[in-house]
Amino acid sequence: MLNILENVLEDKKFIKKAFTLLPREGYLIIAVPANQKAFGFADQNAGHLRRYDKRELDNKLVQSGFLIDEWFSLGFPTNRTYTWLFNFLNKNKFKRSNRSQTLTSGIRNKKGYYGGIFDLAAKIFFPIL
Repeated sequence: MLNILENVLEDKKFIKKAFTLLPREGYLIIAVPANQKAFGFADQNAGHLRRYDKRELDNKLVQSGFLIDEWFSLGFPTNRTYTWLFNFLNKNKFKRSNRSQTLTSGIRNKKGYYGGIFDLAAKIFFPIL
């Protein structure tokens, strides 16, 4: 589950369903945005409903029946710096509801989607999106 769980309204039910669908001894790999305190415009722009703290996600996984083998943090500190900068530069932009943004967040090549210099950076660094 790469970059999905943060967009799901009822994440506990979703995790439990994933547990029932996996074969015995199966593996679930999850990538989610970390640190709920960092939730901001970048998350709203991507349609995220939440970010996760390690303890919260751990509890939800264990309560659903999963055993956790390993945790990895990816993108630190680059992602954290980028997210902070993006949130800071866009802090006064109009904000849509998280739910409505989630419905349209897959539309990445629309002009002005990221805003300002981020449009140019997105075309350079993420040309396939």
